Amino acid sequence: MEKALNLIYSCLLVYPEEFYQDTIQESRNRIEKRDQGDISPLALTLKLKIPIWTNDLDFQIPEVKESVHVYTTEDLIKILKTYPDHG
Repeated sequence: MEKALNLIYSCLLVYPEEFYQDTIQESRNRIEKRDQGDISPLALTLKLKIPIWTNDLDFQIPEVKESVHVYTTEDLIKILKTYPDHG
């Protein structure tokens, strides 16, 4: 288990809040009323200009979906099923 976790951690990038500080206010405006705990993940997503993978319903509101593309696990499974099985 430790080896698996080390492999996962070696693939992750950790960003300090200072990196995405300039998108915190926009994120706060979009999601704060739903869940303050989602402000930082949304701010980082906005900063990196990348989609986010989450099943959190707070990210399904129009205020969020108009600013970033949100993938759910179900969305990603559908996408992966379109690829040929390399079995």
